[in-house]
Amino acid sequence: RHRNDGAITGIYLVGYGVIRILLENFRAEEIIWSVGGVPVAIIFGLVAIVCGIVVVTKKMTPELVKGHV
Repeated sequence: RHRNDGAITGIYLVGYGVIRILLENFRAEEIIWSVGGVPVAIIFGLVAIVCGIVVVTKKMTPELVKGHV
């Protein structure tokens, strides 16, 4: 297996979340779904960022512990 399996997925999720949140500002007001006043796209973006950080952290932690930096 490759050493960076999972890290690429985590980086993708973080990037996707950031872009999703940034692009939400350009969406027309009448097509925005919201939950409790927060647009659903922003909620999904935040969830993607958190999941990406978790994936990268879990992938990198064993390598740091073993000293394979």
